Amino acid sequence: MHYRNFGRTGWKVSEIGFGAWQIGGSWGTVDDVASIRTLLYAFEQRLNFVDTAELCGAGHSETVIGQALRQWAGGKIYVATKAQPTVWPNAETLTRRCGIEGGSCTLLQHLGRGRDAPRSGA
Repeated sequence: MHYRNFGRTGWKVSEIGFGAWQIGGSWGTVDDVASIRTLLYAFEQRLNFVDTAELCGAGHSETVIGQALRQWAGGKIYVATKAQPTVWPNAETLTRRCGIEGGSCTLLQHLGRGRDAPRSGA
């Protein structure tokens, strides 16, 4: 497995990530046990980056990832998630859904300037 630096964080993130949209179940029936087994296998192969979103099964994907993380005893796993455009989650909501301690989670929230953001001097 090859890794890249994640910005200036010092994190080494695997070049191959696990796209977890389907394990949310929005597009058909899924087997949570098989999803967890698949995630754990990916972690064993040294993949350490999982991508999901709150919209994937109304948060179910995040919940299943959290279940896999609680079973994982190996190295650090980085989870990127995206919020619904109208509701911004906070770290408490994310850690509750993933079932992990608040101190074990870093919530990265994009606060960039969108089209409707005020411009400097405005």
